[in-house]
Amino acid sequence: MDILGLLITLLLIGLSGGFLSGMLGLGGAIILVPLLLYVPPLVGVGSLSMKEIAGITIIVVF
Repeated sequence: MDILGLLITLLLIGLSGGFLSGMLGLGGAIILVPLLLYVPPLVGVGSLSMKEIAGITIIVVF
């Protein structure tokens, strides 16, 4: 797994998910979980397990 590619992908997912959830007035997890589940494998930087995605969204709250 390419670490730099994964970090760039996660940064772009965070920026776009935060912007979209702010514009729509929705909670961030509703937007971030599907993005984190489907975008990294499409970009080719590896996949994240559901436990990792749940951990990331919990950390985002704090």
